[in-house]
Amino acid sequence: MMEVLAADVLLLASASAARAWHDIFGRRTPPVVVCIGPSTSAEAAALGIGVTATAEHQSIEAMVDSAERALAALPRGTTGTRRP
Repeated sequence: MMEVLAADVLLLASASAARAWHDIFGRRTPPVVVCIGPSTSAEAAALGIGVTATAEHQSIEAMVDSAERALAALPRGTTGTRRP
């Protein structure tokens, strides 16, 4: 299960997903954490999960777009081997 922490991005699509993540992993996360909207971001932050970005619109597509931008902004070597 700890392989999950080796991912480059954690996408949280609901406040309950943030709580479930916290229940299992606590505050440990991949380098980028993206939430689908402000209520999810607020819940994650309240749990001590550092949020990198919040999607501009509450949709999966917007969340993925935010994740791509956040990954592109990271210095090389910050993420795993999947990044070119």
